[in-house]
Amino acid sequence: MVIEFIKEGYQGKEWKDKETNGDVKHRLYVVGPEGEIGHYDFIENVFNNSAKTSQNFSFVEDDNAIISLNTEGDKIHLGVEGYNNNDNDDFEITNQSDIRELSDKIKEQLGVNGRIEINIGPTVEFKIGGKSNWAKSNISISVENPDDIYELYENASNLAHSILNEEIQRLRNR
Repeated sequence: MVIEFIKEGYQGKEWKDKETNGDVKHRLYVVGPEGEIGHYDFIENVFNNSAKTSQNFSFVEDDNAIISLNTEGDKIHLGVEGYNNNDNDDFEITNQSDIRELSDKIKEQLGVNGRIEINIGPTVEFKIGGKSNWAKSNISISVENPDDIYELYENASNLAHSILNEEIQRLRNR
């Protein structure tokens, strides 16, 4: 097995025990820049977050991995859930052209004195010390005769997600 620490400040210690209380255990204990994070259980294939951490360590895609485990040809990537190594916080809308087309049709139907209201309320579950927490952001914008409905939506959505991210940070720093 090969254990690779991709991001600086993280380290771990592998612990193998043939038998403890009748059970065989094989774990990787992980410590980050701010202290204990938790352990990966090789036998049960789960990561258990420590109650002492505010990070939610979990299985991630390889481009977001902080730790990469290569066991007999299988690769397991562990990292902070919701963390992006690319530092790219842009939100990708997969059907952007569809939304723009529908926005233009709505604008035509609204006419000269039309009013549009956009309500966006993203909610996200995140973990602190292994326990679930929820954060929510609500934005409501009402505009009379908007020039570009899609741009209005896009800006409102970005604002709602920025507020949501700020709320998550505030809850983690309590």
